Amino acid sequence: MFQKSIVIAGALLFYLIGSPKVFSLFGPKAVQVIDSLRKENLSRRDEELIERGYYENLVSVDRFNPQLWERYQRPDKVPLSQSKAVRRTGDFFRYELVPSMEMRFHGATLRTNRWGMRDKDYEMTRPPHTLRIALLGGSVEMGDGVENQDIFESLLEERLNREAKGTPYGAYEILNFAVWGYRPMDQVAVLERKVWSFKPDAIFFGAHTRDLKRGTVGLVAKVLGADDTPYAYLKDTLSKAGVDRETPKFVASRRLLPFAGELLFRSYRYIVEECRKRGVTPVWVFLPRVDEEPRNEDFDELIQLATKAGFTILDLTAAYDGYDRELLKVAPWDDHPNAQGHRLLAERLYKAIQENEALRVLLGLGSPALG
Repeated sequence: MFQKSIVIAGALLFYLIGSPKVFSLFGPKAVQVIDSLRKENLSRRDEELIERGYYENLVSVDRFNPQLWERYQRPDKVPLSQSKAVRRTGDFFRYELVPSMEMRFHGATLRTNRWGMRDKDYEMTRPPHTLRIALLGGSVEMGDGVENQDIFESLLEERLNREAKGTPYGAYEILNFAVWGYRPMDQVAVLERKVWSFKPDAIFFGAHTRDLKRGTVGLVAKVLGADDTPYAYLKDTLSKAGVDRETPKFVASRRLLPFAGELLFRSYRYIVEECRKRGVTPVWVFLPRVDEEPRNEDFDELIQLATKAGFTILDLTAAYDGYDRELLKVAPWDDHPNAQGHRLLAERLYKAIQENEALRVLLGLGSPALG
């Protein structure tokens, strides 16, 4: 009990320091001291948990209970970035999946191919008469908590190939480039470093309501951890926000927050433009979270930004309709979709493709009535 009290008190102190009203009471020197303490004492795991809202929920008085404590102390929820599944790149990219690796991760077998994808071992050269899709995303798209074959992209690929008879293609491939913790700006680097070598016909970009807030947090971590920011649009945003490598982390986060929408849009736009240069169809796929109602202000802004950037839009918000969402979680303490949740996402994604005439033609599918 004493240990729990200490942790809760520490979390509460962190929360108060993070409050703009409280933080504004400190002078410039105090700000630097506080920020240095945060830099020295917070591990990467702490920062990732903070970003995901763990500590914010922990200090909510109405949720002080044993079940909550158990949820936040789960030993199996080690971040992927601190596991043997990744290797450090030493640059703005930070980390990537280790090729040809197998391990247990969050209750499931995580297996990668020779290219460092959590997927089958595809050839780099696209086979003849094959339509190829590259999937970009984070933990949901990577399939956190489920087996490789249960990820929604694997299920969709299987269905497309099962129903490929009569289409112009002999096979369909969906290459899963998603990695736990990757944000929209990371996908720009994924395209350049990995995806284009496989010459896809389409890019499926997995989007979530948290993307707006996660982008600024991720950029701060990258700026402070890399020697250089490789993309001009990111440098421009940092300049306008008054952020550089010398800016205290907490101050940088506050300064970048007003630029969250702009940062995300410019990442979107960069991806769309790079796709169009290569004749690749850019598709924005919204995947709802199991633990929330997806249609909110963040969703409205996200879909507007994606549309403005030029993506083809596939909205899967209805994927879980009619189901008890608690039964679609990997575990009570983990709001990633389980195998059933991924099956529902695959079904809704297939339906959304058929309902979009341009994508239906691209994939060589029949009309919705025949699908």
